Amino acid sequence: MRRGPKKEEGVGLSEKLYQEMRKGGKNFWEAVHEPFLRRDLKRSEIKEILAMGLRESQGSYKKLLPLFNLRSNEKEYQRLMKVIRVHKLFPEELPYKANK
Repeated sequence: MRRGPKKEEGVGLSEKLYQEMRKGGKNFWEAVHEPFLRRDLKRSEIKEILAMGLRESQGSYKKLLPLFNLRSNEKEYQRLMKVIRVHKLFPEELPYKANK
């Protein structure tokens, strides 16, 4: 049974957490990563959150940092990418990548 963030009427949990980062001022570590480590979030929900951010950042993981209220430096970027890689959180489809 989930103890963490609850799904609100008409709003998916992934969308709610994404908005908490974008408009509510929470960062990725407190809004997404901590609940995931407590098993309150599923891998698929984090992939949805990442996909939302990547659509907004036009496929750039580095541009996710300010969107997710993280410091825009190499150390924070490497930390985020390590979590994504270790937990296999890369979104399956990348429709937000610009065609070259």
